[in-house]
Amino acid sequence: MLNSEKFSQIEEKVINIPEKEIQATDEPKIGVLVCHCGINIGKYINVSDVVEYVKKIPNVVICEANLYSCSSDSQTRIKEMIEDYDLNRFIVASCTPRTHEMLFQETCQEAGLNKYLFEMVNIRDQCSWVHMTEKEAATDKVKDLIRMAVAKSRLLKPQREEKLSIIPTALIIGGGVSGMTAALNIANQGFKAYLVEKESILGGNLNDINTIYPLREEASRFLDDLIHNVENNKNIYTYLNSKITKVNGFIGNYDITIVESRVNEINLKIGTIIVATGARELKPSKFFQDIRKDDKMLTQLELEQKLKKKDYSWLRIINRVTIILCVNSRQKEEISYCSNVCCAVCIKNVDVLKKIKPNLEIIILYRDFQMAKKEFEEYYREHRKDAIFLRYNMDNLPKINRKNNNYAIKVYDTNLQESIEFQTDLIILSTPMIAPEDINDLAKLLKVPLDNNGFFLEAHVKLRPLDFATDGIFLAGCAQWPKSIQDSISQANGAAGRASRFLSAKEVKTSGLISEVKLEKCIGCGKCMEICPYNAVELIDFRKEFEEVTIIVQKAYINPALCKGCGTCAASCPVRAISVKHYDLDQISAMIESYLLEKV
Repeated sequence: MLNSEKFSQIEEKVINIPEKEIQATDEPKIGVLVCHCGINIGKYINVSDVVEYVKKIPNVVICEANLYSCSSDSQTRIKEMIEDYDLNRFIVASCTPRTHEMLFQETCQEAGLNKYLFEMVNIRDQCSWVHMTEKEAATDKVKDLIRMAVAKSRLLKPQREEKLSIIPTALIIGGGVSGMTAALNIANQGFKAYLVEKESILGGNLNDINTIYPLREEASRFLDDLIHNVENNKNIYTYLNSKITKVNGFIGNYDITIVESRVNEINLKIGTIIVATGARELKPSKFFQDIRKDDKMLTQLELEQKLKKKDYSWLRIINRVTIILCVNSRQKEEISYCSNVCCAVCIKNVDVLKKIKPNLEIIILYRDFQMAKKEFEEYYREHRKDAIFLRYNMDNLPKINRKNNNYAIKVYDTNLQESIEFQTDLIILSTPMIAPEDINDLAKLLKVPLDNNGFFLEAHVKLRPLDFATDGIFLAGCAQWPKSIQDSISQANGAAGRASRFLSAKEVKTSGLISEVKLEKCIGCGKCMEICPYNAVELIDFRKEFEEVTIIVQKAYINPALCKGCGTCAASCPVRAISVKHYDLDQISAMIESYLLEKV
């Protein structure tokens, strides 16, 4: 609970902005740049017509068109326009702000303009791409959008970004190959790394794997070296049989509580967090469980475990092995996605089995073969002669029955267009990788999302594939999606790089796009605190003098380090005491009025 003295200090920091940082004057002077974006916009929008229209809008000092607004030449031109015409607002009408807004904001800053005095209009996604057959109507819509942006820009205010210190430590959740790789990367840069693993040993799934493809390297040798490096690194602190129970705070300043061996409670101060919780193999569905009476029907991971023991006596009585791909996978009723690695693992184990017993007959029942990398494709071409491939589809799934001590299989081969029946001594099931069982609890603690399949969801698949939407938390390995060991290692190093970027910076700026509370209006109802998805709101005691009596009232306080400017609190406030900076109610109303008045 914050006291009123601390609250006053925070308010003073936010409100008392030095005059030299205020670059907006009472009279808005707005510059506008309209982008052709090659043919993305120019082919469907009459850009020259838009420019002539925008020049007539009040407060627009200059408006120009250009071919690519994101080019280096255009950035130079933006700075020239701001300097030559003494602009205090700037608008770029081009593509999505999600990819280019930061670039234009930095350009405005270089020209001496506060970044929050910049506004961007998305005329590509919202106009040219969705109205390709309506050029005239699309052009009119662009005019409307830019006019509304100008109306908002008149009311824009410079915002301040607070600086937060960062504790130079990292928490890595998950002690598999991804987690250990990330921990080593961070530790080798001189930062402390705390590695938390729920099991009693490090390694994750790698403990059960026989060999690594396509390197033909023994997994145990690779794993032993990795664990040795982790255990002997003075900057890595490992907690086994441990579970995270509390996560509070924000980027650079996380308060973490870990329970070790269900007894010891450990409290840590953490700067950044990397999630590397991995995945697990799906056990076969009820049908396969019913006919699985002995060790003659295995999953790929169970086969790996048997091969890893180096005792091949069980193979003496095996003359034919059948591998079935996509078991309970790529099906609407089961798991809808492809696990990406099953086909390559299948070929790897074919290679291993044939080396142990060259005369072994192997049949592979497949739907499609997905070899995700060039080296995997080459690996497949090298070993496809070692097995017989029969293709099935969802309309004719293989039928399996027990027959004596073996299995009888009937499959309709879609390539041969006929049914084939045969007996087999051993069946290997390739089942998908799925998310860990207790992943929901961790997601709630970290306040990060999961996708429909239970895996962690990155901020953006192309722009921020290693980040969560929550600042300071990063993603690695199969926690995001099923992937190979090589890809997991690569992503772990990438996540560690992202995390160490903040750790080495020692401080980070908060966003200026946050919610703020008007104290005179707030009634302390707490609705904003209940609904905030980032736990950025809290009620604090505020002392108020009234007729020589001190009254303690509660007011809402929004932590600028946690707030993401989503506006949920502003929408829920019954007395409109909360507004979002850069998107306040006056600005939104001005945009709406600008649109409606033009249409009357």
